[in-house]
Amino acid sequence: MRTTDFSRAPRQARAAAMVVAEVAEVAELADAPDVPDARASGGSGTSGTSGTSGASADVRRAARSWARRARRTSATVDGAVWQTAYRLREPERVRGVIAYLETAEQALALAEALAADGRGATVRTRVLVAEESGYSNGVWRAEGPTMAHVERFTPVTREVERGVEPPLVADPRVTARGASSRRGGRAGRRPRGPVRAPGSPVDAHAMFIGATRYRGLRSWLVLSREWFPMVAKMRRMHGYLWHAVYWEAPFTLGTLAFFETRDDLLVFARLPEHRRLMQWITRGTRNGTGGYIRLHVAAEPGGATDGGDRVDVHRPVDDRGAPDTHGTADEHPGGASS
Repeated sequence: MRTTDFSRAPRQARAAAMVVAEVAEVAELADAPDVPDARASGGSGTSGTSGTSGASADVRRAARSWARRARRTSATVDGAVWQTAYRLREPERVRGVIAYLETAEQALALAEALAADGRGATVRTRVLVAEESGYSNGVWRAEGPTMAHVERFTPVTREVERGVEPPLVADPRVTARGASSRRGGRAGRRPRGPVRAPGSPVDAHAMFIGATRYRGLRSWLVLSREWFPMVAKMRRMHGYLWHAVYWEAPFTLGTLAFFETRDDLLVFARLPEHRRLMQWITRGTRNGTGGYIRLHVAAEPGGATDGGDRVDVHRPVDDRGAPDTHGTADEHPGGASS
C-alpha cells in the first residue's frame, strides 16, 4: 500500500538518498602512466608489455585500497544508514560501494568525499534521491499492520501524458494464467531472447530497494517458483542494468535493482511473475508479515539536488595521485585546486 511514512520500516526504507561510487580495476592503455612505447625500444614488445602489466597491477591495488576506504567512510560518515559493496567482472572489472543516507545533502557530500579519496584511481559517482511516496505493508506499515497491494500500478510517462489509467495489479487474465501454470507444475512461459549485457549501477537513473519479511523456509520455497523466472525476464528487459539481493535475520530478503530510466523500472513491476508475487505475499500473513519498496531517481537538473542527474568522473591529475574533485584532469592541470 502506498505511504510516505516509513518510520516503522527497516532502516534502508528510511534513507532519503543514496550514492553509488566505483573504480575500475583495469586501466586503459592510454590512461596507464609511464608505459614505454615498444617502438622506442628497438621494436621489441617486451618493455611495453612489462610497463602495461606494472600499470595494471598499480590500478588493481589502487582500486582495492579505495574500495576498503570507501566502505569505512560510507559506514561512518554523518547520516550513514546502510551500505554494501559490489564487484563487477563485465563489461569491465570494477569495485564499488552503494551507500544510503539520511539526507540528499549528506549523499552529495559523501559522493564528493569518495571521489576526492581516489589516490590514483578514477572514481565514478552517482547520487539518487528517494521519492517521497513508496510502499509498505504489515508490521512495517506506520498506518497499521495491513497486508494489501495497490489497486493499480504507478503510471509510466506516456500514460501520464495521455491521461491513461495504468493497468490493474490483480488483472484476472494474469491471475488465471498464473493459476493454470502452477497447476501444471510450471511458474510460466520460459523467457525468450538474449540476456542483456550487464551494466553498472553507477549508470542508473532509477532504482528500487525493497524487502519482505517472510514466515520461514516454506515461504522461501514457494517464492522461488516465481522469483527465478521473474529475474530471468528482468535480465532480458530493455533498460535493466544490475541487481543484488541481501538477507537479514531471520527470514527477510531484500532486493536492489538498477535501471536506465524510471519508466524501465515501472515496466519491470508489471511482469506477470511480479504481479503474482504481489498478490501472493499480501494474501493475509501466512506467507509474510511485512514489506516495503522505495524508489530512488536521479535528480532533475536545477532541482533540490542540482547535479545529481549525471555520472561524475574524477580522474587523478598527476603522479602524486592528487584527485580532481570537480571534473576531468584538464580542468586543473598539475593538480592545482580551483
